[in-house]
Amino acid sequence: MFTLLQLSNPVAETTAIRAIAWIPELWELADPAVATPLKEKCKHLASRLGLTLQEWPLAVLNLSCTEQLKNLLEVVQWAEIESSLSHLPPQLPVGTTFARNCSLVANRDRNLLASVQIERLNLQKKLHQLLAPNSSSDAPALLLIPCTPTVAPLRNSLGSDRSKSNVIHRLLQLGALASIGGLPQLCWPGTLDNIEGLPVGLGLITHSGGDQLLLNLPIS
Repeated sequence: MFTLLQLSNPVAETTAIRAIAWIPELWELADPAVATPLKEKCKHLASRLGLTLQEWPLAVLNLSCTEQLKNLLEVVQWAEIESSLSHLPPQLPVGTTFARNCSLVANRDRNLLASVQIERLNLQKKLHQLLAPNSSSDAPALLLIPCTPTVAPLRNSLGSDRSKSNVIHRLLQLGALASIGGLPQLCWPGTLDNIEGLPVGLGLITHSGGDQLLLNLPIS
């Protein structure tokens, strides 16, 4: 998560943006108390960039539901976890949560990985088409999502078994897009006074290699 310093003349130093958009199905994952004020931030940013906020349905990514994002992420993530843990000694003492995750990884269906990697590659190509500079414009596009579906939860309120948490379930779906796509995402921190001042963040995603673009955006 980044905290940005306001530039003296941010608009002049910002790379041009050809489009700014949100995906309604992803926004439906957020509580209304979070989504409503964050949408105002989206409109404010679009106005500062001189653009009209566009709606891109999830279908533009060849996806029918947000659950598919989480499913793709988990298959890839579990394979990477298994690879990372393969060198650890089996007698290593671990906590209950870690042991449960190890069990999930060990018992996963490994036959899914090949097809999921193809789906992941297709999704990355589609995101590149939508966000990267193209033949009609040398300016990239910007995609906006809520970083989290709720305000920051109280410590220990979610429990140790994340599979039973609706918050974690939605959080994984929101976080999967940039992770699967290999895209930079910046969190624009915000405080909502009407939710007791608890913090939330607006996610700004652009094309692979566009990290500096996000850091130069006129956020204030």
